[in-house]
Amino acid sequence: MQKIALKVAGYIFLAVALIHLMRFIVDFEIVIADFEIPLLGSGIAAFILFSLAVWLIWLSNKNQETKGN
Repeated sequence: MQKIALKVAGYIFLAVALIHLMRFIVDFEIVIADFEIPLLGSGIAAFILFSLAVWLIWLSNKNQETKGN
């Protein structure tokens, strides 16, 4: 059950990272109450979320390998 949860969380992080990366590449502007959210924030968020996604998916595969032995 833990490996499934790790994989699902990893893929959710990956999806959100891709959304942030698309915003960063397309230069999509977000304005809330006359305040523009900086694009650099999306670039940093994409990097962090992608790193977490890779880590969680790697952990789920590592968890699977150790239970198989």
